[in-house]
Amino acid sequence: MRFSISQLKQFARCPYSYYLKYKEGIKIGGNINLVVGRAIHKGFEMAIKSIKTTGSFAQKDIEEVVNAEFDLLIEQGEHGDASEEQIEEGKERLKIGLEAFKIYNFPKQRDIIAVEEKFVSPDFIDGNEIVGYPDLITTDAVIDFKTKFRTPSEVDRGDFFQVGYYATLGDSDKAVLVYVILLKKGVKIIEREFVGKELEQAKTLARQTLQIFDTAIKEAEVNGVWIPSGFATGVCSWCEYGKQGLCEFGCGGKIKI
Repeated sequence: MRFSISQLKQFARCPYSYYLKYKEGIKIGGNINLVVGRAIHKGFEMAIKSIKTTGSFAQKDIEEVVNAEFDLLIEQGEHGDASEEQIEEGKERLKIGLEAFKIYNFPKQRDIIAVEEKFVSPDFIDGNEIVGYPDLITTDAVIDFKTKFRTPSEVDRGDFFQVGYYATLGDSDKAVLVYVILLKKGVKIIEREFVGKELEQAKTLARQTLQIFDTAIKEAEVNGVWIPSGFATGVCSWCEYGKQGLCEFGCGGKIKI
């Protein structure tokens, strides 16, 4: 079987939400913030790829890429039930986000090793493949970009797992989360570095999550029982499944499959 990093991030945040999304197929609809975030992310991908191949990028070209990605995602319905007014607000946030490309300290061409390249690891879950696409790998670190609409007070558990996994896979001594924060009055960028003991904690979380994931899958296959959660993650207060009344069991429950 093949698992994606997105699946494992969902499991790291909350095993029960993983069950709902990937086992039951219950998917929460998109929203305008998701569209804006993905469009900005696409811009960073293209900017860094341009630096890797030519040494620089043109702001105008990135703006065209970002706007085109926004329009495509709207056309595909990724904005969910967002109103026309909310879509227009999203466009305004997008304009703010474009300023990020002017203030972020992009890596030098010589330091870029890989950009959104496919990594497949067969080693963690009984030979099953885990597929991921690290945003950026440099000679110095594994780097992942996250678009936010407020300054985060703490690191998301799924993101912590992700940097730990990529750092393990790449045998890196440093991982960085780059938060591109789109506020109403402007954009700011916060870089959160993980080194030493903290990076080891992220790597440990990655290993533990994979082990728990493996156990859950095996038990479901053998006994027909899915263990939706084995630990408290602190995400229940903002989980969309909970908000929509789809979570019946909370942490530690078992349900039949």
